[in-house]
Amino acid sequence: MGDDGSWARMAPVVLASLCALAFVAPMLPGRRAPPAEFVVSVSSPEPSWRISSVDTLVGSKSEAGFVDGCGSDAKLRSPRGLIQGDDGSFLFADSGNHAIRRLTLVAMPVRGSATGAYAACVETIAGGSRHGLVSNTSVPGFSGHFDGLAEEALFSNPTALTLIANPTHTHFSSYLVADTGNNVIRRLDEATGQTPARVETVVGNATRAESRVLDGVGPHAQLEVPSGIVALNDFGVFVITDAGAHVVRDVDLNSYRAHTALGRSGVDGFADGAHASARFDTPTMLRIASSRTSERNGDTIDLVLVDTGNNAIRRLVYDGQTWESATILGRGADDGFRDGDPTAAAFSSPADVAFPRGRSKPTTFTTTTSTSIASFAIADAGNNLVRYYDADRGTVSTLAGTQRVWGAGISSGEQPTPRGRDRPLRDAVDVSADDLPADDEAASRLSRGFLDAKDDPTQARFSNPSSILFTSDGHLIIADTDNHAIRIAYFAAAAAAADEAA
Repeated sequence: MGDDGSWARMAPVVLASLCALAFVAPMLPGRRAPPAEFVVSVSSPEPSWRISSVDTLVGSKSEAGFVDGCGSDAKLRSPRGLIQGDDGSFLFADSGNHAIRRLTLVAMPVRGSATGAYAACVETIAGGSRHGLVSNTSVPGFSGHFDGLAEEALFSNPTALTLIANPTHTHFSSYLVADTGNNVIRRLDEATGQTPARVETVVGNATRAESRVLDGVGPHAQLEVPSGIVALNDFGVFVITDAGAHVVRDVDLNSYRAHTALGRSGVDGFADGAHASARFDTPTMLRIASSRTSERNGDTIDLVLVDTGNNAIRRLVYDGQTWESATILGRGADDGFRDGDPTAAAFSSPADVAFPRGRSKPTTFTTTTSTSIASFAIADAGNNLVRYYDADRGTVSTLAGTQRVWGAGISSGEQPTPRGRDRPLRDAVDVSADDLPADDEAASRLSRGFLDAKDDPTQARFSNPSSILFTSDGHLIIADTDNHAIRIAYFAAAAAAADEAA
């Protein structure tokens, strides 16, 4: 642990670097005032699984920081990119601290319940600190680009991770990290035995100044704001979203050759189709949806992509050679809110999706190609809500949070300021709840905040919930990014099922 003087000397540098960085689209405020058809909230049937309470696991709105620990003693800064490791713990990108951290849940017994509740602890496994120093103050972690030992490695606003297969070293885990601020992909190999954890850059070049996308191998490839990443280990590739270039790319897991799979670099839009005919606007998170067998193409895999700039949820289908995209939810329209019929559902800068484990049967979409996608939860970041697509009932509903009232409560009587589709991504700074312009603040103030809920999940408050992930027992972990906290939503049906089993 360094002395207080060393932190005092570094604080101006650290704070300046943090303020200079622009974040990516999961944090974009709404672009334009929604059309009238999106202003009305449409009530929808209750989802088949209901949230009974929302609690805070680690961190707090009142104090962002960089501290390992448990409960409110742990301090975070803009957490996002939740995944589960192969040991059952959870990893996330603590983006504002430029670090990769581990979240460990500990079951706490509750009288009369088989499931109980969870306590949680956080530890830093890579980045954020120089030469092993970990801050115990409100000073952010260090940013930069440095490979080597994990405790010395430096990242710049990492946003997403994925677990990769490691057939030659099955005794430790390896991860890929979308190091967004550096425009590179990093590999993190965890410690094993006498071998310490290490970080290396595998795709992209952080020293290049050009803001453009190039296919190529390893450092010869160029990325622009990589924001989502998922490994398709059975296919020998991983997939990334280049949010700044509005494209999806696949990368060989062995050679690290990057190839543009969907979209055209630098061209945003909203169009389904294959390869270069598809169009996206600031694509961000990726999740594996389901595997299926196609008579035409053989084995394929389905992914779900969050098309944040289009306020839409898209489906990607890959058969090992070809890519196709289709729309599941949203219409590529302006920000808004609407529950009910999936064809009319509206969102505001959605940031992530999560698939319950064994909860519901798939449903079939008849779009570019037929596929089966099961029910999933949605982190509707711009609306500060957790939403749910119920495949069994064919509805979209709100699980937790207070519905944003679009176009209401503006003191001047005007609609929120328009934000053009051509707004540069680099100007889209991750705006905290206290820094919103007056018009945006007025439009969203009824939904944003920090509040747990014991009985009524609509009383819970979030601020830019940017990542979600289900636990193995059916509860939902939420990275509440602007509240610098990780929360958990307990599902009543999951608890009831466990109680019955007990």
